[in-house]
Amino acid sequence: MDIFDIAGIRTKLQRFLKRFQSCSADERTRDYFQLYTTALISNLSRKNCEAIALQAGVPVRSVQWFLARQRWDHEQMRNKLQKIIVKKHAGKHSIGIIDETSFVKKGDKTPGVQR
Repeated sequence: MDIFDIAGIRTKLQRFLKRFQSCSADERTRDYFQLYTTALISNLSRKNCEAIALQAGVPVRSVQWFLARQRWDHEQMRNKLQKIIVKKHAGKHSIGIIDETSFVKKGDKTPGVQR
């Protein structure tokens, strides 16, 4: 995606992400969730903490803090997402398959630190 594609969906993405705000009590976490998610769909060639922070004009440590230290109510997020999917896509002939195709990492601090 290029910057024009992202600009075109930014409002929709923000509206979608607001549905998950109640999954974290910390307002800073919510702000960085939006920043991080937007960066992941951007045209950044490398989507690491430093590149994301520099693009957003925030300290690199703040993005690292978001990924390493912030907590979410994962069950609440999953439940909300399931309800959104059911509401939008439920039908007589609908089938839903969610396949987590990642692999287990050995690191236990920041996602993707080690394989």
